[in-house]
Parts: sequence; structure tokens; C-alpha cells
Amino acid sequence: GIGHGVLSALTTGDRNTVVGTSSGAALTEGGYNTILGGGAGKTGTDFYSCVIVGYGACADGSLTTGADGTVAIGYDTLKVLTSGLGNVAIGFNSGKALTTGGKNVAVGSGSLLTSVDGVGNTAIGSRALYTYEGGSGEGYNTAVGFDALLSLTDGQGNVAIGSQAGDS
Repeated sequence: GIGHGVLSALTTGDRNTVVGTSSGAALTEGGYNTILGGGAGKTGTDFYSCVIVGYGACADGSLTTGADGTVAIGYDTLKVLTSGLGNVAIGFNSGKALTTGGKNVAVGSGSLLTSVDGVGNTAIGSRALYTYEGGSGEGYNTAVGFDALLSLTDGQGNVAIGSQAGDS
């Protein structure tokens, strides 16, 4: 690792690549991770096969093996994720509130911003599924386009395609 405080807690790990001040600082056990950016993945303790790129990405959620396979690219993406398995978030603040929700795809600035525990959602486009929360384990919504399903807060199996689709 390169940077002050990088991998400072690592006791068991293989093939981690970490660059940026405090990146991966709390990681005690993990492997095959790529972490780039100041504070990226700094509180995660035990995770594998993750790609975390961007200042503050996965920074405050204490990632565990429940979040293995995570891809977070962009400022504050998946910022508080703890155990949501296999999430992909790309873009400024995408998936920022997700903690335990898994198998979500959020691509675009602010996409899937407020969901904490939604599952299987696909949000592609700036602010797609922006206010969606649903309940624990709810989801499986697809929103493609700028502001698609912007105001949806609860519901399952919705599909909206196009700019501002499904938003009144």
C-alpha cells in the first residue's frame, strides 16, 4: 500500500492493492481488493474481491465479508455499506445510504441515494431511484434515465425507462 495509514491493521491478507491516505486502514483480514482514494474503505475490517475507488467510497460502513464483491467507484459511493453483497455503484454519491441491501446496481450521480436495505434494484441515470427506500429485502425495481422513479419511496417490481419516467 501507498499512503499514510494504509493497511495499518492488516494481519492476514493476500494481493491487496491500496493507495491513498487512510485507505483500507481498518482492514484486518482480506484479499484481492483494489482500494484507491483518500479514506476509501477506511473502516472496513474483513472483505474480499472489492474494487473501491474514490475519495470516501465505502468509507464509513465497516465492510465485512457480507459485502464481498462490491464495486464502488466515485466520491462517497456506498459510503456506509456494511454487509450488502455484490453491489455495484458508479458515480458521485451513488448508493450512498446502502448498508445491508445487496445485489443493487446504481450508475449515475445520486442514483439509489437513500435506500438503506433495498435488494436487486437497478438505477441507471442521474438521480434514478433517488428517494427509494422500501422495506428490508424489498426492491427489484428498474429505473433507467435521468430522474427515473425519482419520487418512488416504496414498492417492488416497478420498471421505468426514459428521462423522468415514473415521476409525476
